[in-house]
Amino acid sequence: SFEEFDSLMETLDILSDPTILDDIKKAEEEYKKGEYLTWEEVKGKLGFSANKEIFTLKEKPKKKYRAPRR
Repeated sequence: SFEEFDSLMETLDILSDPTILDDIKKAEEEYKKGEYLTWEEVKGKLGFSANKEIFTLKEKPKKKYRAPRR
C-alpha cells in the first residue's frame, strides 16, 4: 500500500543519514536516564496553560516519492 511504501521511504531516509541516527541514539540514552520533559512541562515552558489553550497534533502531510533516475 502507499502507506507502507511511504513508511519504508521515510525509514530509508533516516537510516541513510548518520546525523539523524546519532541524534536518535542520544535521545534514547537521555530517555533511559529520565532526561526528558513531559508534554505538560513543554507547554508550561512555552507559557501555555492547559486551561487556556487546546492543542491538536497534526499528522505529517502525505508525500509522494519517486525513485531517482540514474
